[in-house]
Amino acid sequence: NELSTWGKALRNALSFVNSTGRTVKASLDVSAPFIQGLPSLISGNHKEWAISFKESMKGIKGIAKMDEIMAEIAQHPMYAKARAAGVQLSDGISYTSREEQFMDEFTRKLHYLGKVGDLIAKPYESSEAMYTIFLNKLRFEMFVKMAAAAPDDAAYLKDIGSMINVLTGRGTGKVADFMGRDEMAGVFFAARYNYSTWQNAFGRPITGATTKAGRALAAKVYAKQAASIAGIAGI
Repeated sequence: NELSTWGKALRNALSFVNSTGRTVKASLDVSAPFIQGLPSLISGNHKEWAISFKESMKGIKGIAKMDEIMAEIAQHPMYAKARAAGVQLSDGISYTSREEQFMDEFTRKLHYLGKVGDLIAKPYESSEAMYTIFLNKLRFEMFVKMAAAAPDDAAYLKDIGSMINVLTGRGTGKVADFMGRDEMAGVFFAARYNYSTWQNAFGRPITGATTKAGRALAAKVYAKQAASIAGIAGI
């Protein structure tokens, strides 16, 4: 047991050290709207993207503002259905609900340094808040829009929940959840996001849909993606 405990402690320490450099780069990066948010933007969700981008600017005030906006989302009549449908709304606490584990751990460990650590952590926390607000708001706004077609069809809602997760960098399924674990964060950079890009590329929202309406909507989304990409490429 002592060896097992020591081994876990060593693994966690190495994971943190290995990911710290990546965190410094990623935590001050406010490019989520143009990375995780890009597939949804080119899929016809311009209004939802714009609303989420504007809302994310409030995150400059830090984690407290992120919590406030999440509380507002939780008051929406469709919130319970979004959760039941599996829409991944990150809270920055448990590894399965964070965007990428190393960002969250880094900022929390800085506070161990006292006031100096708090001062250093501030810009990282603001960046994390902006990042999380944007993606949570985007996922929820997309869900509300897509769910309107059949708000009481649980199977359809699960289909769009999975599609939204794939389109916004979370991915869907047990492998996606595993990619968000501490162990993966210490070895790969943004493992969960990278996995979701492969799911998007190979049409997981279409092949994984269980309802006719879900597949039809996913097909329309991919048609819009293709048209956007062709337009950008000048084809």
